[in-house]
Amino acid sequence: MEEHIKNLCENKKILILGFGREGRATYDFIKKNVTNPDITVADLKPQEVEEKVISGAGYMDSLEDYDIVFKSPGVVLPKAAGEYKTVITSEIAEFIRIYRENIIGVTGTKGKSTTSSLIYHTLKTAHVPVVFGGNIGIPAFLLIDEINRLKADGQMPYIVLELSCHQLEYCGVSPKTAVYLNLYEEHLDHYGTFDKYKAAKDNIYLHQKEGDKLYTGIDFSLKGIKPGINNNEYSVSYKGKKFSLPVDEWKLIGEHNCNNAALVYAICSDLGIPDDIIKDAFISFEPLAHRLAFVGETEGIKYYDDSISTIGEAAISAIKSISGAQTVLIGGMDRGIDYADLEVFLLTAPIKNVIFMYETGYRILNELINYGLGNEEKFDLITADSRVSERVFEPVAEITYDDNKMYMYASKDLEEAVAVAKACTDKGKAVIMSPAAASYGYFKNFEERGEKFKELIQKK
Repeated sequence: MEEHIKNLCENKKILILGFGREGRATYDFIKKNVTNPDITVADLKPQEVEEKVISGAGYMDSLEDYDIVFKSPGVVLPKAAGEYKTVITSEIAEFIRIYRENIIGVTGTKGKSTTSSLIYHTLKTAHVPVVFGGNIGIPAFLLIDEINRLKADGQMPYIVLELSCHQLEYCGVSPKTAVYLNLYEEHLDHYGTFDKYKAAKDNIYLHQKEGDKLYTGIDFSLKGIKPGINNNEYSVSYKGKKFSLPVDEWKLIGEHNCNNAALVYAICSDLGIPDDIIKDAFISFEPLAHRLAFVGETEGIKYYDDSISTIGEAAISAIKSISGAQTVLIGGMDRGIDYADLEVFLLTAPIKNVIFMYETGYRILNELINYGLGNEEKFDLITADSRVSERVFEPVAEITYDDNKMYMYASKDLEEAVAVAKACTDKGKAVIMSPAAASYGYFKNFEERGEKFKELIQKK
């Protein structure tokens, strides 16, 4: 890798476009391996580095002044990459180009982090040399020292990479082993259309070669994988073998996690890992934070943090997965995705209270009201400003089905929503925060939102 980057960047004008974790890792790696590199950093915000920095609204105005641009994930180019005369690449693209034969790349709208972590944990449990990074928060270039150390010991490791749509968007190379979990409408604020979002994701396999492998949960039959949950047993049938695990020994919650684990089983089985070791790994695997995680019980009410939930399908899965779920908190930043499936589900969901908050919460609630719910009081438009304090703990709408009533509340923020949840949820039941929306605009990220939720449920 060091030689590749040296050859790619030597005597070139280099632009690091975006200076987050990946941009910084790229900058450091080039500085370390290229003699006197000609580097410029471009970012919306000012940055402190030795070299020239372009910042502010016009930070992307001069891309074609450079020979090569390393674009960070999430940076939206003004034009399609192919319309630039300069070379547009990224850390992840160059990393996959060199190490593709050893990479197990994982993408999908939901479940990437848990699935890639479970693959890594299973290989570690089997004492197979492996490193792990990517969208999980560890830039790929930071893995190279460990890869080199293992190679020096005669052990070329597997490289498990969680890959986001933003990392894959301009990636013209695919990993030898690709895992494509699922595909739902997401990130339309970035891509504009679902087709463009799908095109970015599809790069996980589009450039594979003969003999490469694709494991996908979009159509399990492509690999002959048959997952299931029956009689309190989780099972997978694959290549004539049946792998099973008692549900009470499996810490991950929900059918979606079982489906993703089926792919992990198939991958690890194909790598020659014995079933008893895979079983040990699955049993010992600890769920990641903010992913339908049980975070505590207060005054007889159980609370689950699903802050990673940014689409309607995630909230649907969460509600289906938690036994005794009575109250769900929904809402966040509006990125223009379609919530029709979630709205239809909520109309007949086995849940008593839905607490809507923030921009998408009010949007979903208003759309539900427009469907013609019976309301004691009509609201032309429900917003944070339309909620007066004495109405906070009163539902703004209710629906009756099969002799059961579901109550809908409008809360101005997460703090108010948690207070309402505590007041309207019965002892012995569960509250789920599964926002079905991004956290941005209200929180720094989904982790901060989840931590705030945990703080609020403990607040007297």
